[in-house]
Amino acid sequence: MGTRWGLTRHWWVPAKLALLLATVVVTISVSPEMLRYAVAHAEAAGTPEYLRAQTVLVVMALYHVAMISAAAALSVFKPGGRISRARR
Repeated sequence: MGTRWGLTRHWWVPAKLALLLATVVVTISVSPEMLRYAVAHAEAAGTPEYLRAQTVLVVMALYHVAMISAAAALSVFKPGGRISRARR
C-alpha cells in the first residue's frame, strides 16, 4: 500500500496495527472512567478507592510502555517473514 513493506506483505505490519488498535481501544474504554474516579477520590488519598484508581492508572501507563516497546521491536526486527500470496 504505497511502501515496499505494504500492509499485507509482511506479518509484522498487521501485528503492529493490531497493537495500535488494542492500545487505542483499551485507552478509550478505561482511562476516562479511571481518571474521573481518581479525581473524585483525590482528597481522600490513602483510602482503598484512591489506591485502586492509582493502581489502575499505573497499570495503564505500564501497558502503554509495553505496547510502544513491542511496536518499536516489530519495526526494528521485522520478524515473521512475508505473507504468502495464497493467503492475501
